[in-house]
Amino acid sequence: MDKKTLSDIAWDALKYVGDVTSNAICPFCSNATWAYGKTDEGVPRLAWLAFEHKSTETRLPMLPLTCEKCGFTRFHDLAMINSLSGSEDEQS
Repeated sequence: MDKKTLSDIAWDALKYVGDVTSNAICPFCSNATWAYGKTDEGVPRLAWLAFEHKSTETRLPMLPLTCEKCGFTRFHDLAMINSLSGSEDEQS
């Protein structure tokens, strides 16, 4: 099987998060409508969280979703979602 691209992984993650958190309520305004940013290529926009840790990784890819009413933004760890959704096995 072909190795998945970051774009494929991002779309899979967006679908997974949408399925798992479809009833998520914004903790600030109680709205239940969330938006994700897209690049010009139509790929879900990712955020990169920089961190210092005893690891070779210096940043984590995150999938941001923003409340359409108040702008609160939540972040989902792309690597963790990839692992939870089973997509990680498909990359090999």
